[in-house]
Amino acid sequence: VEALAQMREQEGLLRRTAALLKSSPKELPERVARLLEERREAQREIDELRAGGRGESTADLASQAREIRGVKVVAGRVDGADAKSMRSMVDDLRNRLGSAVVMLAAETGGKALVAVGVTPDLTESHQAGALVRSVAKVVGGGGGGRPDFAQAGGKNIANIDEAIEKFYALMDSN
Repeated sequence: VEALAQMREQEGLLRRTAALLKSSPKELPERVARLLEERREAQREIDELRAGGRGESTADLASQAREIRGVKVVAGRVDGADAKSMRSMVDDLRNRLGSAVVMLAAETGGKALVAVGVTPDLTESHQAGALVRSVAKVVGGGGGGRPDFAQAGGKNIANIDEAIEKFYALMDSN
């Protein structure tokens, strides 16, 4: 009796699921596979659109690069960007500028994120890890990384603009 009740319950779940997916129980596996593929494709399109938007914003930032002590330097806010997209934007800026030190900062999820990138030709004189640690203190956090790329996080989002100023001051004093 218990096994029969359990089987009827599973059959009911199967029918409700099929109805939600506008399918028959027999066609459910193919329908779910199709929906998953559509979801993957939609996510790919979203990622491409986001990347396109980042390309425009990095082009804007690249045009704002300053020359400080013979080095191209640029810093800016990219609020809402996550750590992965910030890394991609830093890479894009380094590629656009050729030889540069780049810092991006963002407010994301109520926290401050900072990413610093240094092109390989400048890593002996400018270490991304050291720069990001100094800047992260301003936003109440810490971080680190390699000589060419480093990230940090902090709690004090109100100081993001101050962190950008600190970055430019650090570059001017090196």
